[in-house]
Amino acid sequence: MTLTITNNNKYITLTYSTGEVKDIFTDNIQDITLSGTRVYITYGYKDDATNPIGSNTITIVYSDVTSPVYASATLLKAGLLSMISDNSTNIQFIDEFGTAYGIKQIDGKPRVSSMPYTYDIAEGNVSGHTALYKFGSNPDIGTTEETIWQEGGLYDWAGVDAAPGIVTVSSSSADDVAVTGTGVRTCTIYGLSTLGATQSETVSLAGQTAVNSTLEYSRVNRIICNTAGTGLKNAGVIYVGTGTVTAGVPAVKWSTVAIGKNQTLQSIWTVPTGKTLYITSYSVSTNSNKGNIVNIYFRPTGELFQIKANAYLFSSSFTHRFELPLVLAGGTDIDCRGIGVATGAGITVTFEGWYE
Repeated sequence: MTLTITNNNKYITLTYSTGEVKDIFTDNIQDITLSGTRVYITYGYKDDATNPIGSNTITIVYSDVTSPVYASATLLKAGLLSMISDNSTNIQFIDEFGTAYGIKQIDGKPRVSSMPYTYDIAEGNVSGHTALYKFGSNPDIGTTEETIWQEGGLYDWAGVDAAPGIVTVSSSSADDVAVTGTGVRTCTIYGLSTLGATQSETVSLAGQTAVNSTLEYSRVNRIICNTAGTGLKNAGVIYVGTGTVTAGVPAVKWSTVAIGKNQTLQSIWTVPTGKTLYITSYSVSTNSNKGNIVNIYFRPTGELFQIKANAYLFSSSFTHRFELPLVLAGGTDIDCRGIGVATGAGITVTFEGWYE
């Protein structure tokens, strides 16, 4: 006796030389097992994932199969499994590699955890996406508009734009020096290359003496102090900048770490080239009852700073969550600013989202 196996739509047909024909609906196949030269197909119906309601078993000797021809029972089994995969109408969950995986259940119901998209980004589960949380403060806002950063005054975008390349790292204190200093000894610069790509490097400080960066920069988005002496924090203001450095202070200040903070507090940021930033929310606050306004500006490449959001504050805080995130193209500069009715107000601004 010989046997021909035909892969039809939704079922497998077994045609025997005796004239007998058997059609097996692929969704009813419960198992295919192998023993020696024989392959066993068990089929029927199930009332759930494990309990069959009646079943039948067909035994196939691989050498009896004349079409298609299989060199071994193992290959016959693999061929049958491939037919089932091709024809099955069952719904399957497939991972990014094309492999089916099961769904865990509780009392017959799928067990599902619906994690917010932004949580998955923060956990690193979404390839090519990076979470962003940017925060800054200005402890003494005046009656003219100032950037929200510890240095005070408006950020010198023109000075930064004019000098892409090597930057210097220095401190206003001689105690911020590598190896022997009681203050900060090393810090890491986070910024953008001259082509707008993200990059970072760690620099050993030399007090008020400027230390050149190894990499070239077009923007510095953040500084973090890594190691320190017995003081456990920066003794002076840490500066990254360009131009002549006098007593640790560069002519053009790109980024600063206020005394004792160990990290920048600057509500400015530039979107990396080739990336898109999605801002999901921003928060503002003030410690003053004098009345203040916070303005958030974006500057797309080649354009002017344009106001995109603002808030009025009076001894208060405010958070705005965007139902539709604000979308910023690569190269866009962000500058959060404040202005007061009178001097002396402290203002904080944070914004968050992700870029991809």
